[in-house]
Amino acid sequence: MKRNTSHPGIDQLPSGRWRARVRRKNHSAVTETFARLSDAEAWKRRVESEQERGIWNDNLIADGTSLAAALDDYEKKITPGKKSADREASLLNIIRADAKPLALLAKPLSRIDGSDLAVLRDRWKADGVTAATIHRRMAVISHLYTVAREEWKMKGLQNPARDVKLPTVRNRRKRRVSQEELAAIMAASESMEFPDFARLLCETAMRRGELQGLLWENVNLKTRVAYLPDTKNGEDREVPLSTAAIDVLRGRPKPHHGPVFTITADAFSKAFRRSRARARKRYVEQCEASKERPSAKFLVDVRMHDERHEATSRLADKLHILDLSAVTGHKDLRTLQRYYHADAKALAKKIA
Repeated sequence: MKRNTSHPGIDQLPSGRWRARVRRKNHSAVTETFARLSDAEAWKRRVESEQERGIWNDNLIADGTSLAAALDDYEKKITPGKKSADREASLLNIIRADAKPLALLAKPLSRIDGSDLAVLRDRWKADGVTAATIHRRMAVISHLYTVAREEWKMKGLQNPARDVKLPTVRNRRKRRVSQEELAAIMAASESMEFPDFARLLCETAMRRGELQGLLWENVNLKTRVAYLPDTKNGEDREVPLSTAAIDVLRGRPKPHHGPVFTITADAFSKAFRRSRARARKRYVEQCEASKERPSAKFLVDVRMHDERHEATSRLADKLHILDLSAVTGHKDLRTLQRYYHADAKALAKKIA
């Protein structure tokens, strides 16, 4: 290592890079390395000036905390206090799984910037994740940084999530999943529980998390009602069960109590995406074998949430809108309109 006598506190490393060190009373020693001497000098002057003026924020803790460790701490300390704890735990698992191949988990919090998170955003977009879901996942990362700065003594930590441009959320979506598409997706599944889970989603219009948390003690097959004691809008509700839904439940292994499904919410999401991709591939191969042109729409742009959309649209043909909101759990009828898209031909018959 080469001492730089003309620049005290700055040394040249064997690699050729320059290491700057600042040691001042009442402050921890801080170091940083740079490719250029001028950058090392500028950094040293800035740190010394900020410490002198009492505005220096030490990133020592953030430099030593990886994203993986921060996500673990967040899930242990912050997530349990939220009403949507199970749902957020699912989001954290997805973030971990998708950040790992991008080498983000090992990075210190202070070294992750907007470009890193933009790569993660682009990965989700390529996987067909909706804009609203990308917003929710990025919001979790953003809140982690806020907690780290305000509660975990990382005062100098900047929030890189604020530098990421997120896709525009367009809530109105008219795509409906057909029975043929749903059957193809379920047939392509390699999961034991996924087909029953998917059928019930489309029959009941429950949210994914609501069905995942459904308990046998809250299912009455005689009265054909499923009771949800804790829902997204903060109220309990009862969900009527169709004949098809009853058939699915009767076909499930039924213990005396406990969850109807063991599949987790994030596992279901992954199973849906994999099954949809396999189903589309099989469909295209079958069309090629029979020398037919495959439809450009069949099994394309089908999303997991389309099942709730489809179930809501079907129920809308049978129920008054107030009864419909009671079944689906929508407190705001304007929100319900995102999912309810009546068939114009069917409406024409009603007013004929």
